Amino acid sequence: MTKFENFTTHQLRVLAHLLSNKNVTATSHFFDTSQPAVSRLLAEMRQKFGDALLVRGGDGMVVTDRGKLVLEEVEKILDQLSALVQPEGSFAPEKSDQTFSLGFTDSNMVTLVPPLVVAIKRAGPNLRTHIRAIDPEFDVVNALASRSMDVVVDCVSEYTRGMYDALRFTPLGMDDVVLLAREEHSIIDRPPRTAEEYLKLKHVAPYPTSRADKGPIDGALAAQKIPRQAQCLIPEYNLIPQVLMGSNLVFTTCRQFAEHFAAQLPLEVVPAPDFFPPMEFRLLWHEVTHRSSSAVWLRNQIQTAAKLSGLPEMP
Repeated sequence: MTKFENFTTHQLRVLAHLLSNKNVTATSHFFDTSQPAVSRLLAEMRQKFGDALLVRGGDGMVVTDRGKLVLEEVEKILDQLSALVQPEGSFAPEKSDQTFSLGFTDSNMVTLVPPLVVAIKRAGPNLRTHIRAIDPEFDVVNALASRSMDVVVDCVSEYTRGMYDALRFTPLGMDDVVLLAREEHSIIDRPPRTAEEYLKLKHVAPYPTSRADKGPIDGALAAQKIPRQAQCLIPEYNLIPQVLMGSNLVFTTCRQFAEHFAAQLPLEVVPAPDFFPPMEFRLLWHEVTHRSSSAVWLRNQIQTAAKLSGLPEMP
């Protein structure tokens, strides 16, 4: 056993008080102990640190240079221990310059991110947000566990829920799967109702089309053994509506995304075949940030933004 292994928190507190006040009697009264006990502690600490720490001077006791360094470091240790055992204080966004890192699935970035960023900037002018899309290769669990991301909003389904078992979550809402196409497309008057009719359509999809464990669209198709072939793959999700305007391509997506662009472009939204289950959107985070006051505040902002965006609530 080394000579440093038998420190106690109480000893450090007594030492810090003694070096700060430079008075054995005052320290003994403060801790309701005897002067000899404080003197013995000082002798023990002198031996441990290899320095007198506190010596007599012309006008009383004086802390040595080594003692000043010890006091500074001991106070840091005590402050850190106190922070660990006491609840974290409330987050003050108006005073913070913290950077939040957030990940979103492509299908809800266009409706959820704008009100969220506005709310964050109004609450804290110096707060920073780093937002990225969650692509199929992105390791959500590791990013949240390592704190390279604070939160992730992803679309989950019966095919993907298991991959997030290690994470905490709260549901943000759910949405129907629909088809988006140009106004003159034949499906506007005759939406596909069967797998056969759906497969006859010319499909556009984001690239890559899905993660290996299947998302809500490709997972539903795989479950029905429907081998959809996309005629066009687009790397940028939000470019797809632009492509639809001048082609006979059809895009399978969530209703909120489709209606957002149909309100701005000459596009129409039609129901998808009923073998597609609803999309469920979840706010995901890791246990390491669960009790962080800033993380709790951020999650509350996202939940509020989801309501403002019009995302239908879970039944």
